[in-house]
Amino acid sequence: MPEQFPNPFTCGTESPIWINGTHPNIENSTKEVSGCVRDSNTCTQTFPIQIKKCSGFYAYNLPYVDLCFRGYCFGNHTCEEKTTTSISAGPEPSTTTTTIPSSDPCLYAATLSNMDKRGSQCSLKDVDYALCDRTLKPGWYKAIDDNVFHNMPTYCVTVASCGTEEPIWLNGSLPKFTDGAVLRKACVRGFDPGDCCKNVIDIYIRNCFTYNVYYLPYTDLCYSAYCFGNRECKKKTDDNLIIEADKTSDSLLFILLGSFGGVMLVTLVVVVIVVKTKSLRIGHSRVDLQNTPPPPYSPPTHGKPAVTVGSTSGNIPLKS
Repeated sequence: MPEQFPNPFTCGTESPIWINGTHPNIENSTKEVSGCVRDSNTCTQTFPIQIKKCSGFYAYNLPYVDLCFRGYCFGNHTCEEKTTTSISAGPEPSTTTTTIPSSDPCLYAATLSNMDKRGSQCSLKDVDYALCDRTLKPGWYKAIDDNVFHNMPTYCVTVASCGTEEPIWLNGSLPKFTDGAVLRKACVRGFDPGDCCKNVIDIYIRNCFTYNVYYLPYTDLCYSAYCFGNRECKKKTDDNLIIEADKTSDSLLFILLGSFGGVMLVTLVVVVIVVKTKSLRIGHSRVDLQNTPPPPYSPPTHGKPAVTVGSTSGNIPLKS
């Protein structure tokens, strides 16, 4: 394994791993060194590696890597390019075509998000929230929106543009296809007048014939984000406003219908309770009438004086 940091995109991977230390020089001895991941920095991440010196070679105890695309570096030889040879049926000589390596970022670059706000003419005051690439996953990205590819501006952008507070622009030129992946400097636009390069970020750019892909690390602070293209912010069209108005009207209608239904339900419950209460009162009145005893019987007198009957033990006066 190399004891000096290699360049990114070597050793057949994006982030090659090297050892920050020296190999053991005593035979059959074991030494622990730090393995370093080469990324935008020379040593983005470290982990222990044990090396044993054997008779004529070294043995390495290598842990697995936690992310793609990372790989261990060994030796300093060049890789063997894959070629395809086609021979024509006529007398023409054979032709050799070199294929693009499978690790070429043109084949797997992800699409950068929030492209509708990253234009250099998109002012911060015209967006709902400021963009921040602090949580951006480091990797290869293509800047495409509405089937149109966009490049990082190569001029100092204004502060509070590109949908963020401190936009990031490219301080350099775009590469040619034959250049491969090249290292470039990106500048963070500061708030102070004339502060076009408050901070520098190392990025990589690969020309893919008709468009470019960018290896972008996450930013150090919020709110700062990468700039692409020179468009204004995407604004809501009249159709979108009509649709939103229709949605609002529908929501209001549903609310009114729901309220009316609730009132009707409460009214119906109240009516049922009142009817039930009246029925119970009428039932109680009938029961009271049935349980009341009748008044004592009094015979009719037909206009004559009533005869008073004495006790059964006395004499009844007779007519002389």
